[in-house]
Amino acid sequence: MCPIRYLTWKDMLEELKEECWHVVNRKYIVPANPTAYAALKRFTLQKIGKAWRDHRCRLKSTHYIPHPRNKVRVKSIRPKGCIPKAWDVLVGHWYTDDTVIESEKSRDCRSKRDDLHTAGSCSYAVHATKKAKADGRPIERATLYSILYTCKDGSVVNPVVQERMDKMKELLANPSNQLKSSDISGSIAWSLDDVFAKVMGKERKGRIRGVGFGPRPSGQSSKSALTDIQI
Repeated sequence: MCPIRYLTWKDMLEELKEECWHVVNRKYIVPANPTAYAALKRFTLQKIGKAWRDHRCRLKSTHYIPHPRNKVRVKSIRPKGCIPKAWDVLVGHWYTDDTVIESEKSRDCRSKRDDLHTAGSCSYAVHATKKAKADGRPIERATLYSILYTCKDGSVVNPVVQERMDKMKELLANPSNQLKSSDISGSIAWSLDDVFAKVMGKERKGRIRGVGFGPRPSGQSSKSALTDIQI
């Protein structure tokens, strides 16, 4: 339903996205409220888009062989279920000069990261919900940061992260730095000038660090201003 021949989710035809939403709408009870309906539809299609991108990434990690001379070979080992023409387009994209350069840049940036989390396969929302229910109050992303970057034996992933945690803990000790929220449904409390931002720096374009999928620096979530419970 979401062909891999499209290079980005924005290129995906709107009628194909509508078809995906039609399947969801047919299988599940969705809100009748127009605002909640629109917010859930937008959020659902964004999640489908992320799953589509993840699928393409898995295909590349499994089948891609570096160097242009291997392009024909990779095309010949088409995975089961992939449409031949779509597979050829995707493989051809992997071996373009721009894609190779971008991939190398991304690999280099990731190798320099010093804060790989220890959350495993659980989403940020799952960890946030457990902590919020245990404490009886919402969880800030500064608090969640300490959970996500602490190993099972209680040690922190590295000294750099430990220093950040100490600064966040010191700032959170002051009630004036704590956010006011009543949502313990799994949403993570955050603002552009919260304790996390004071330690980690301002957000970049496109996403908010430490809150998982959805929120953006503009202050607008993919679920609008509605909470999970309202939707």
